[in-house]
Amino acid sequence: MRAVLALALAITGCSQRSTSEEVETGPFDPADTVRRSDDAVRVEVHRREVPLAEMPIIAQSLWGLPMTGMGSGSIDLAAPRTDGRVRYSQASGTIALACPAGCTLGDGRTQLAFGGLGAVDFGHLAFDSVDIRASVQDGRAEITTWLLASKDIELHARMRIVLDDDLASSTLDGCLWFKESPALVKVQPRTAALIQTTGASINRDGFYSIKITGTLGASKRLAQECAAL
Repeated sequence: MRAVLALALAITGCSQRSTSEEVETGPFDPADTVRRSDDAVRVEVHRREVPLAEMPIIAQSLWGLPMTGMGSGSIDLAAPRTDGRVRYSQASGTIALACPAGCTLGDGRTQLAFGGLGAVDFGHLAFDSVDIRASVQDGRAEITTWLLASKDIELHARMRIVLDDDLASSTLDGCLWFKESPALVKVQPRTAALIQTTGASINRDGFYSIKITGTLGASKRLAQECAAL
């Protein structure tokens, strides 16, 4: 999820680049998706067959863990620009990211760098398919679709961002809730144990949950039970 935001909101501090509206293949530099004019800033991505292992921004956003597999993405975001300032609170557009099959988080070698846990061993989590979509309108960015199939973990998320013209001050209201599968406990007990010791709150259904709050510039992950809707 953080990778989605990092890419979609990469307009901050980027210089003007040219881009194509045609669907292309392969890895890319997020800065190359940005177009600036006197009256607007726009991010456009129409990409398929993207080798996720070659996208460093993903590892940077997932506590240092690499992701492998072939993904695709379509991002079309625009924000008006007046008096030399980008009005992020008036941004609009859509985001769609997918991994049709065979994506994996972690490679069994790279350690997880997560908060107070320090650097710890992490195996890998396999995902059969991923489909994440978000909309940006009326001053808000919100996840609208979250479909994730995995034999290793059940993972759900919601996120709403109230956008501010000072992008770092945009407020977050999100929740992650997840549960390791019996198969993961059996095959990768250390990875399952790590999931169980993240400090997340556990609810009556056996799901761990982490509340996401604060701002884009100073986000907080709290070990609190949070509502799915």
